[in-house]
Amino acid sequence: MKHIHHWTLKFIILVFLIFFGLVFSQLYFSSSITIDTIQQFVASFGFISSLLFLLIWILASILSFPGTIIVLLGALLFSLWTAFFLSIAGSMLGAIVCFYIAKYLGKDFVQYFLHNRLLSFREKLSGKGFYAVFILRLLPIVPLFAQNYLPGLTKISFKEYFFASLLGLIIPTFLYTYLFAELGKQVLSINFQIYQLVTVDIILPIVLLLLITALPIFFQRKVLNMIKRSD
Repeated sequence: MKHIHHWTLKFIILVFLIFFGLVFSQLYFSSSITIDTIQQFVASFGFISSLLFLLIWILASILSFPGTIIVLLGALLFSLWTAFFLSIAGSMLGAIVCFYIAKYLGKDFVQYFLHNRLLSFREKLSGKGFYAVFILRLLPIVPLFAQNYLPGLTKISFKEYFFASLLGLIIPTFLYTYLFAELGKQVLSINFQIYQLVTVDIILPIVLLLLITALPIFFQRKVLNMIKRSD
């Protein structure tokens, strides 16, 4: 688990270095790379690019890479709505795969990814079903790999898991996709200036994401207490 987290941290750092490298190049070298040229290049591969992106999502889910990073990648490579639908499809496919991995390979495999405290919390989820999975999708204290694997160790039905996950992912995924698409459009524009990042199209999704994150915050104490009592 430590090895996976260490690798994930390196991956996140690499993505941010690339992002800030693009910002630097646009500010000081007037690069001709724009989000339109990137998306046109990706579109030239047709269906293959979408298929590869879905495979990346599935692998990222299994290996516990942060989903936000993959959403960022999609927002840069595809148009807004294509990126959104691909991210929803990819994240759900990844979630389904993880659910059945946990179902069939069991605790011994999943504990490689999950902390023992989270594993001990699984029985608390069984009686909550749809509600529990939906809240887990919104709670910032619960990592994505726990959201994907943990329900598979419980008595939660696949139907409850699927629809709760879908509803919990739609709005945040769209807001992240919209935000990253706007950031990409501004940063990769000709003659980019830093003040271009202060726009309604960038600030509004950030505010909405903060609000969505804050809504279930009051559940955190209850969730943490449940975890502690299950030890």
